[in-house]
Amino acid sequence: KMGIRFCVIKNDKTKLPVSRSSIVQVLVNILINATHVMPHGGQLDVSIETLGDTLFLRIHDYGPGIPKNIMDKIFDPFFTTKGDHGTGIGLAICREIIEIEHAGRITATNHSSKGAEFIIELPLKAESL
Repeated sequence: KMGIRFCVIKNDKTKLPVSRSSIVQVLVNILINATHVMPHGGQLDVSIETLGDTLFLRIHDYGPGIPKNIMDKIFDPFFTTKGDHGTGIGLAICREIIEIEHAGRITATNHSSKGAEFIIELPLKAESL
């Protein structure tokens, strides 16, 4: 098995009013999913950028991308493409943590070059915490 190359594309240094353990859980879920879609190795690009009063965290894998017919289901509880190897709660928990716990937004798209990109938007002000 080949390794995963991890590239930081942009890293705006910004302090966020977030629950550290919850954000780590979100990142671990997304990164594990990314490694599963690249079983023979690949690349992950991470970008942290502040625009106005919002922080954008982008995680781009170079896997096969997300099939269009399931794109609108990937954040649904218990939806999985991994059969018996997945529970289908990872991305649902990610959405709950980002949107409910942190008043942010999480979306997924297929990247224009290759693979999938998850975009997490978090407010820089602690309105809901």
